[in-house]
Amino acid sequence: MWSSLAVHPADSHHVQRVAISAGSFVNEGRIWHIVTEPFEIPYRVLLPKEEECDNLLVPVYSSLSHVTFCAYRLESTWMQIEHIAGTAALSLTTPGIPSAQRLDIDALQHQLSE
Repeated sequence: MWSSLAVHPADSHHVQRVAISAGSFVNEGRIWHIVTEPFEIPYRVLLPKEEECDNLLVPVYSSLSHVTFCAYRLESTWMQIEHIAGTAALSLTTPGIPSAQRLDIDALQHQLSE
């Protein structure tokens, strides 16, 4: 289940320059992929594994690939994720919800859309 939508090109900058002769080089590692439609960022990226740590929301150090981080690092996406984490944290004060990992995602999505 999704928690946030993002739309931004994958724009990972050059990783290194490699000399191919005394006077020229080649840039390596650049990723530039245009995104034409929003993509989903799931709620689970905010959570460590339940057996390792329960009831912890980690919006900044999320589990992402470097390509996904290209969109995640934008202020607009971060604001959405922080809003989701805050709303989820507030939901955890409700009796009967055992942990952030067991939060009802449909209820969270409904609360966020309100």
